[in-house]
Amino acid sequence: DKLMYGKPGTIVSGLTYTNSKGDTISLFAERKKMVYLQFFAKWSTSSLAEMEMMVELKKKYGRYFDFVSISIDENKGDFDSFLKKHSRFKWEFGWIGDDPTGLYKYRVINLPLFYLFDSEGKIIIWPALWPSSGIEEYFYRFDKKKVQNKNKDYWNDRPKN
Repeated sequence: DKLMYGKPGTIVSGLTYTNSKGDTISLFAERKKMVYLQFFAKWSTSSLAEMEMMVELKKKYGRYFDFVSISIDENKGDFDSFLKKHSRFKWEFGWIGDDPTGLYKYRVINLPLFYLFDSEGKIIIWPALWPSSGIEEYFYRFDKKKVQNKNKDYWNDRPKN
C-alpha cells in the first residue's frame, strides 16, 4: 500500500469533512467532475496566495473540475472565521475536524498540498501542482472529447513535473 500510494489510478479511501453548514460530507459521494483538492490552514499565507489564483481557475475550468479546499485548522472556529473573512472564494470548503486520520491518509505534511482526482476518487496527480506552479497547463490541455474517447488516455501525455 505504501509503495503504490500516489500512483495515478490508485484510490485513496474516502475523506469526510464538515462543510460550512455543519453537514458531514464525503469527498467523492455523487461527484461528476474531476476534483482539484487543496489542504490548507488559516495561518498558511502560501495557502491563501494559492486560493487567490484559484479564483480565476474556478471561473475558467469550473465546468470540468470541482475545486475543494479542506481546512486542517485545529478548531472549527478558525475555519468559520476564515470563511467569513474570505467570502469571495466561491468553491467548496470543508473542515477535516479533530480526527487526524484524514491527515495521515492524505499525507498532509506541508501546506498547501494539492491533489487532482478523477470523479471516482482515483488519483490523477499527487502531489498536484499549485496554481502558481502551473496546474493551469493541465486544465488548459484538458479536452472533453479526449476524455470521452476511451481509446485515448489523456493523462498519459501530461506535462512532466
